[in-house]
Amino acid sequence: MAAPALLYIFSYFHRVAPVVVAGDLMQAFAIPAATLGTLIAVYPYCFVVMALPNGTLADTLGPRRMLALGGVTMAAGSMLFGAAPAFWIALAGRLLVGVGASTMLIASLRRRRRCSGSIPRLSRTRAAETIPTPGAARR
Repeated sequence: MAAPALLYIFSYFHRVAPVVVAGDLMQAFAIPAATLGTLIAVYPYCFVVMALPNGTLADTLGPRRMLALGGVTMAAGSMLFGAAPAFWIALAGRLLVGVGASTMLIASLRRRRRCSGSIPRLSRTRAAETIPTPGAARR
């Protein structure tokens, strides 16, 4: 479980990193703040768009393969973003980072469920006994 945790930390780093270097990015690419906002916002947009496909892929390919694919995609996007000579290349790198990072949460949760086994379900009568209701008699 250490590898998924490290990949998630890496994805979190990418979530906040552009904010730290915002001034440098604006100067390097000669872009206004609104365009920088687009560059930063690509990451969460990818997260939202890829949520359902990643769930299906995690079920189909398995969480280990999804974590590996996501890690490789995130690494490629990170290198592309870091070496970008132009804004559009940086945007493509950030897009790859977002697509790769979007697999981390879903695949990690799927892997966690697979490792811990199924969660026992309560029967309706058992659930009714555990939920307090107003006016119920106490035993």
